[in-house]
Amino acid sequence: MSEAAVTLAELRAVDLFDDLDDEQLAEWVAVARVRRFEAGERLAEQGEPVPGLQLLLEGHAQALRVEGERTEPVGRQEAPTWLGAIAVLTGGPIGVRMQADTACRVALVESDDFMRLAFAQPAVHRRVMQQVAPVMSRITGIEQNRERLASLGTMAAGLAHELNNPAAAARRAAAQMEEALDVIGSTVGRFVDSGVALEEAQQLVALQREALADAQQRTALDTLDAADAEDELLAQLEELGVPEPWRLVEPLAAAGVSRSWV
Repeated sequence: MSEAAVTLAELRAVDLFDDLDDEQLAEWVAVARVRRFEAGERLAEQGEPVPGLQLLLEGHAQALRVEGERTEPVGRQEAPTWLGAIAVLTGGPIGVRMQADTACRVALVESDDFMRLAFAQPAVHRRVMQQVAPVMSRITGIEQNRERLASLGTMAAGLAHELNNPAAAARRAAAQMEEALDVIGSTVGRFVDSGVALEEAQQLVALQREALADAQQRTALDTLDAADAEDELLAQLEELGVPEPWRLVEPLAAAGVSRSWV
């Protein structure tokens, strides 16, 4: 909604014009058009050309970064201040959505008038250019934070999937239990078929416990020692006629089982 022209005193409060005298400032007053925006209305849209220099005379405006359907607040502007000058000078679109956070009174200087006056009055052009580096630094920081958060979100999603998927964990546990039961059942069957007596079974259990206790007291072997131990065990198991001995030598050697124990 348009209204009466801006006054010299209102523009004097905007720091963009701090280095101008009244005669120079009057040239801006002559081309400024005042508009009012209600809370929630957009002053400028991200990715689109700005209409010109916007001088926020009253109210608060919020800068929003738009990603699809999601918006993220990245800044807040309070009157009196200025907006959109960098985009006008560079000829590019504005990098954020500017939206009225409260009722706002804004003076618009259209792009052609702004370019003409800014180049005619170097003090204004210099003030705008001094803000380019800080603005670009803030944008870079926002993007870097966004990338870090996205990476963290991916990790969190993966962890949440594992924590919130007990069915998969239960299936894995059931499969492992089934495999263990198969091994136990097969072993018991072989004991029965071979006619192992109670006394012999007790001796086997005692040997197993001895091997486990010895393994807990041993430190890990280095690569060469482990290879030598495996070779010795393989030779001993082959002599004893153990079927597929190569399947047993690595875990036995890692547990510290020696040829003499076998």
